[in-house]
Amino acid sequence: MGRHFLAEARRQSHGGIRPLTACETAKLIASDKATLNAGDKATLNAGADASSTASDNARVASPAIEILEVSAYDDPDVHAMLVELALDEQHHYDHPLETRAELEARLQPQPDFRGENHILVAREPDGRDAGVCWVVLFDPGTGLEGEIAELYVRPAARGKGVATSLAHAAMELFKSRHVTFASVWTRDDNPAALAAYRAAGFTPTRQTVLTWLPLEERGAR
Repeated sequence: MGRHFLAEARRQSHGGIRPLTACETAKLIASDKATLNAGDKATLNAGADASSTASDNARVASPAIEILEVSAYDDPDVHAMLVELALDEQHHYDHPLETRAELEARLQPQPDFRGENHILVAREPDGRDAGVCWVVLFDPGTGLEGEIAELYVRPAARGKGVATSLAHAAMELFKSRHVTFASVWTRDDNPAALAAYRAAGFTPTRQTVLTWLPLEERGAR
């Protein structure tokens, strides 16, 4: 319960747009097409509802809606929206549910924040380092979060469980610091990394992660 709540709150606060449920979408379609007969209505399936919802949410808000950055990070409306978002979203994921009071205490956006770097190494008996795990801790106002930023094992030490031991050590750090959300990035075609992370307790997320890189801007220079 970390970034997805902030990302969703930012998206929803930009123009007050929120996703329509399938039920709400169906009602809108029925209202617009009141003349349809029973057979026609039966063709309005979930796929059509989803397409309509996606199209609606891709629209830019009316010019009457002003998009601005607030300077008061304790704005009560902002705080209330973040709490409501968390209450709505937490039922979709397999983790302990938080009460409204717990969320109100945890969700506190700050104008700035600092993080911590922790470098874990796997050292051979002869003193040589066989692998490294770079762990990051930070709290943007949603509770302490953690990430395995990098994990590398030297070729000669691979296949000996070094990566798994490093991932386990990172997980122990997360637990000892009471991290509320931890993540790690890797590729689907890297079975060794996937095995090490899963052995440490990481699981594939049920969320869809979208990313952006300034590739076009770089090419234009």
